[in-house]
Amino acid sequence: MLTVQQLQPNVTDIKYSIKNQKYVGYQEGSFVKGLLERLKFNDSFLKLYNLDDLEKYLLKGRRNGSITASFDEISYMDLFLTIYCAKYTKVGPTYKTDGFGFVFPRGSPLVPNILRAILYVTQG
Repeated sequence: MLTVQQLQPNVTDIKYSIKNQKYVGYQEGSFVKGLLERLKFNDSFLKLYNLDDLEKYLLKGRRNGSITASFDEISYMDLFLTIYCAKYTKVGPTYKTDGFGFVFPRGSPLVPNILRAILYVTQG
């Protein structure tokens, strides 16, 4: 029972983060920032991070630039959770962009454009 209680997330609802003005993170180069802005997040409470630094942002104190939640594509979050599964958990809802998979060379300039196009098509 103790283990189950320890795995309960502190933030389980997007509306909670918006209402209580919690800092949340999104990955550099992701379409997620636009999605968060459409959900009415105040831009001053959005923090840009690199996936390699996500753990640091989650651990810092609020005055030191901490985030209470990270919003990203499922594949990136699954990768993060394979390393830090004992400390963090994934909560829903998930959005209908789930399931797309594309492979590009590292640093490809096509990635941001393709991600925006997928977002446009799935929301249209």
